Amino acid sequence: MIPPTAGKLSFCIGPSLRTWKDTQNEQVIWLDLTFTGSDQDALHKGFLDVNGGRAVFPMLYRIDDMYEDVVYTEHEAKDLRNECLRVKEIREGQTEIGGLDKLLYACEKAMSKNYGIYMASD
Repeated sequence: MIPPTAGKLSFCIGPSLRTWKDTQNEQVIWLDLTFTGSDQDALHKGFLDVNGGRAVFPMLYRIDDMYEDVVYTEHEAKDLRNECLRVKEIREGQTEIGGLDKLLYACEKAMSKNYGIYMASD
């Protein structure tokens, strides 16, 4: 049996997030969310890798290394949300993919303030 992927990513939203230093801004909001290695495995091995991968889901495919921060600009948060909704639609009636609801929540929060999303490797 292959062990689950190690690592985790913590979510924050804020204006003009590009690097870790940008997350130290007083406008940044840290969300009580963690994207785990199990979430990553379910997303990649359970769905992306068998449904077109990077070419079809470029926003979701950025979450491919649990030891690398992932950044979505203010404009990309909507694209990420749309990809998550497409996955949910394709998977309707099947087992939920771990982490998808966390991503959707972060997208909704970011979009409500026109903020970007920063997923920080822990």
